Amino acid sequence: MTVASLGLKEPLGRLGAVLLDHNVPGLPPAERREILRRQLTCDLFLSSTNAVTLEGELVNVDGAGNRVAALSFGPAKTVVVVGANKIVRDEEAAWERLETHAAPMNARRLAKQTPCVKAGTCQDCDAEGRICRIYHVLRRRPSASDFTVLVVGEPLGF
Repeated sequence: MTVASLGLKEPLGRLGAVLLDHNVPGLPPAERREILRRQLTCDLFLSSTNAVTLEGELVNVDGAGNRVAALSFGPAKTVVVVGANKIVRDEEAAWERLETHAAPMNARRLAKQTPCVKAGTCQDCDAEGRICRIYHVLRRRPSASDFTVLVVGEPLGF
């Protein structure tokens, strides 16, 4: 949602960029999966993170693993855009943010029928539609990557 809020899709498309957007409505599952795979080896992976600590750790939870895999290794260049609302004190506060805010909001956005959508906070469920499947912390820039984090001084995304 952070990247979508930047409004880059149309300007980049006009410049001739090939956009690998796996969230296009009505995309057939096989095509969506191919786009997810192509994102792992793209020239530029533009993403966000669920939380960033004051020490600079990026903390994420993912369902399929495509985002955290690409953040770890693959794309030629990775740019992570972080809104001020995602800055937290430490890793413990990051996990709290994910459980009480980011994960339930994303599950709601994705129309998942999970307990966190109803309760508004993580229920550590076993629901089929669970989006919290992969937990990931980047403590330092991955060694084999060109990696940039841009912190924006205003709220962006969930």
